[in-house]
Amino acid sequence: MRAPRKRPLVLRERAVRMCRTAEPKPVIRRMAGEFGVHHGALRNWI
Repeated sequence: MRAPRKRPLVLRERAVRMCRTAEPKPVIRRMAGEFGVHHGALRNWI
């Protein structure tokens, strides 16, 4: 059985979309802080 997701899928999709479309490219640590996730998690999602 899989473990439940810690973050909603919608949050993940939104964070990835914003990171990919932002100009200039955002600092991952700062953007992760805005979403309330660890910077390593956001980096893995992207």
